[in-house]
Amino acid sequence: MRSEVLYALVAKLASILVSFVLVRACLSFLGSDSYSIWSTTFATFTIIMTLDFGLSNSFRSRLNKLQASSKFLLKRSLISSLSAYNFILSGVVITALLLKYIFDSNFHSFILLVSAAINLYFSTLNVDLFSRAKSGVIDVLQLAVNFFFIVLIWLYGIFDVSSTIFPRLELASVSYFLINIIFRMLMFRLCLGFWIPDASYFKIDSKLKLCLKKGLAFFLAQMLFALYLLIDRYSIFYFEDSHKVVEYDLIFKVFNLILVFSLVFIKPLWRVFNSESNGKLFFKSYRMASYFIYVAYFCSLIFAFFFNSFSSVVFGYECSALLIDVLCIITWFFFTSLITRNCYVFNAIGLVSFQIYMFSFYILVNFLIILLLYFNNELNYSAILLKSCFTSGVMVIIFDVKLSSHLSKGSNDV
Repeated sequence: MRSEVLYALVAKLASILVSFVLVRACLSFLGSDSYSIWSTTFATFTIIMTLDFGLSNSFRSRLNKLQASSKFLLKRSLISSLSAYNFILSGVVITALLLKYIFDSNFHSFILLVSAAINLYFSTLNVDLFSRAKSGVIDVLQLAVNFFFIVLIWLYGIFDVSSTIFPRLELASVSYFLINIIFRMLMFRLCLGFWIPDASYFKIDSKLKLCLKKGLAFFLAQMLFALYLLIDRYSIFYFEDSHKVVEYDLIFKVFNLILVFSLVFIKPLWRVFNSESNGKLFFKSYRMASYFIYVAYFCSLIFAFFFNSFSSVVFGYECSALLIDVLCIITWFFFTSLITRNCYVFNAIGLVSFQIYMFSFYILVNFLIILLLYFNNELNYSAILLKSCFTSGVMVIIFDVKLSSHLSKGSNDV
């Protein structure tokens, strides 16, 4: 596990550095107004890439156990089955998006969302690599996609290609779509050995039906967690000007490092729990993830004092973010990392319904607070950040109490 974490950390760090360069390139190429639209749509694109109707999560625990027991034929059967269902889902989602585009011709949003839908099929690769303790490969893939996209954006700026084809926002969307799909297709073929599902390995049995049944619960949890991540971004997008949207996105990208790096330690928890059955390795891994989250939070609090200067130098964008706003976003990421840590354990032990109830509660409370602030003319950037910081902190307390209670009983029923 130690080599897996080290490899993932290096890959993640390189990917983050390239993503900072990508932000600067997009800001320069698109301008702040178009970038505010791009960043909001791109965040939605990133989230949709994870929404596979819960199939990946429901298959993941099963694949972890098969990998541990070296039952490779059964694993191949599950991988092919998951690919088949993701292939069908991609087709359904793309058809729905096409129908929507006919009535609402927003090409920029359409092309990014279609790209996300196609990625549903390639998400099978993520599950397979995760079960083989090679999740860092996904970061390397994203690194390559971002690097080639930066090169294209740079060339577009030099030759002013957008003036002879179509607007810059649409050009950026199409370019990212093509690069992302090409790289994922190649990696999919290289790692799994096929382009489309292998029918000879596909079969419907009781274990497959159980995975599909669990998939619905995981899908609801995925959807609610996606709303948890996006509710502030969309609130700011609709109620604030483009400058605040860009400011939020830059703060989000920098201090997202708390969650991104924490996931390097958090992701193995699911696999370790399945293979070790509440053993010493699981608790050691859980403590390691927790320690890292606290260290990352402490370092981020110090760095918050230098954020505006950092933004000017690295992103080439003059930010005038208030320190209290930056600290609120950092604290929200800290709470989100702790929640995510527990969610991975909940997924492994089968407490998906608890997550559904809690994220539903969070979204409902936040929505009511936004309405209350709006009707009292008190809805602003700082208020949006403060309410999320407080409500996510309450969630952490509830999640920790639930996990401690469950583990103390020694229960491990998946």
